[in-house]
Amino acid sequence: MWERYAFFGIENFSNNKKEKYVMKENMFTRKRKMEFKDYINVILGNRGKTLSIELFDYLNIKNGGYMEDITKQAFSKQRQYIDPQLFKDLNYEVINGFITNAETNLKTWNGYYILACDGVKMEVPHHKTTYKEFNLDWKASKNNKPSRVLVSCIADCLNEFVWDTEVEEAETSEEKLIYNHISNLEKNYQTEKYILIMDRGYPSLTLLKHLDEKNIKYLIRLPKSYYKEERKSMKTDDEYVKIEITDNRINNLNPKSQEQLKNTKEINARITKNTVKNNELLTITNLTKEELKKEEIIKLYHLRWKIETAYDRLKNKQHIENFSGRTKIAILQDLYAGIFLYNYIICIKKDLEEEKNITIDLNKQINMNLLIGQIKFRFYQRILTDDKNFASQKHKEIYEFLVKRLLPKSKDESNPRKKGPQNKYKTNNRKNF
Repeated sequence: MWERYAFFGIENFSNNKKEKYVMKENMFTRKRKMEFKDYINVILGNRGKTLSIELFDYLNIKNGGYMEDITKQAFSKQRQYIDPQLFKDLNYEVINGFITNAETNLKTWNGYYILACDGVKMEVPHHKTTYKEFNLDWKASKNNKPSRVLVSCIADCLNEFVWDTEVEEAETSEEKLIYNHISNLEKNYQTEKYILIMDRGYPSLTLLKHLDEKNIKYLIRLPKSYYKEERKSMKTDDEYVKIEITDNRINNLNPKSQEQLKNTKEINARITKNTVKNNELLTITNLTKEELKKEEIIKLYHLRWKIETAYDRLKNKQHIENFSGRTKIAILQDLYAGIFLYNYIICIKKDLEEEKNITIDLNKQINMNLLIGQIKFRFYQRILTDDKNFASQKHKEIYEFLVKRLLPKSKDESNPRKKGPQNKYKTNNRKNF
C-alpha cells in the first residue's frame, strides 16, 4: 500500500508536471532517446556509478536490450533545465497524501506528529563550479578540508519519513533554516498538529516568539548558559517562567533579531530539569503540564534521535553524497531526489512490516543496509514496468531475503562512539549497491 502511493506520485510528476518544472521554453518537447520522465527516473535511481554506466544500464532495461545510449555530456546539459524543486514537491505530495489518507494511519503521540529538526554537513564535489554556485570560498579549499554544505531536515520520528529539506552554505546557522522549514510545513502539509523537537542550537528568543505566534508546539534542549536568571528563580524542576526581553539581551542580538523582538516585553515558557545517566537535561517547551508530563519529557525528547538515524542511513547506507554532477542544480536534484528515494524505501519497509501473513520477532528489525541496497538495485526495473504484479513479487523476494537476516533491535542509541584505525576498504561496512 505505502509503496503503491509513492509510485503513483512518481508517475504523476513524470507524466503530468513537466511544464511546471522545465525552466526553458520548448525543452523536452521533441521525441528523443530520453524523454523528460527518463531524466526523472535516472536522477531518482542514481546508484553512484559513473554517469555513463548509469545511463547505459537504464536504457538497457528500458529498451529490453542494448541500444545506442546518450553521452553523459548530453544528459548533464539537459538536466540543467529541470528545476530541483520538482523532487521536493514530489516528496510533499506523497507525504501529505499519507497525512490526509485515513488508510495509511500515520502514528502520532496524543494526536501530534513528532517532528525533529537538525542539520548536518554534507560533502559536495571539490570543483570550482561547485564552489562558485554555492558561494563557497575557493581559496580556503586549498587547506585540504572537504567541500561542504549545510543540509537541514525535518524528520517524522514515529513514521521515519523526512518531511522537508533545506540546503545552505556550511557556515549558515541551523536556526536560520528552521524558519524556512516552518514556512514549508505551512504551505505543503494539511496538518497543524505537530511538535517540533530540537537540540541545543535552536532556543533563541526570536525563534521562541515565532513558534508561539504560529501556535506551534515545541520541545527544545537548553544549553546551560541560556536563561540563567529564570532558572535560578525556579523552586522546582518543572515550572512556568517569564523570559524578560531586557535591554541587555536585546543589545547582544543582530539588528534583524532586535527588530523582531521590538515591542515584546516577555515570552512565556516552561523550563524543566531532568537527569539522564547522571547528566542534567534542560528543556524548554510551550506544552503545558497537562499536555506533557515531566516524566514523559525524556522519552519524548529521546525520539529526536530518529533524525540522527535518518542521516546515518542517508550518508552511510544510501551514499547520498555520491553526486552525479558538479553544478548546483545537479547537486540539489540528486539531494532532493535522494531524500524522496529514502522515503520510498521507508514505504517498502512499512509494507514489509505490515504484511498480514508475516510476523517479525518484536526484538528484531529489518536490516536497512540490505533493504536500501536491494531497492537501489531494482529501482529501474520497478519504475519501468507496466506489470501490476511486479512490485508485489519483488517485495516478496526482498522480504524472503531480509527475514533471514534480521538484526536485533538496539536498546540504547546513546552508546559512546568507538574510534579506531581507518582502512580504505572496511570489511564491516561494505557497499550495499
